Amino acid sequence: MFVEIESRMALFEFKNYDALDIGDEEVDQTRNYLINPVGRLSIIFCSNPPVDSMNRQRNKKYTNDKKVIIFIIKDSLKEMLANKERGE
Repeated sequence: MFVEIESRMALFEFKNYDALDIGDEEVDQTRNYLINPVGRLSIIFCSNPPVDSMNRQRNKKYTNDKKVIIFIIKDSLKEMLANKERGE
C-alpha cells in the first residue's frame, strides 16, 4: 500500500457534527493536512452520511492530487465493531 499511495501513516479526522452536514470545506481542510511527511491517506469519521458535493470534492482531490480520503459514518463503524465482536 505504501508504494501505491506513498503514505507512511493515515491521518484520522473526527467530524462529530450532528446538525450540520460535512461539506467541501471540511474535505479541503483534510486535504491540506496531507503533505509529504504524512502521506496521501486520510480517513474522516463523521456522524452523517456524506452529501453528494462532498463525494465529488473527495473524488476531485484524488484525481488532481492522488490524495485518498475515505469516509466512515458513525453507524457503519458501530456495525463493523459489532461484527468484529461477533467474530464475523
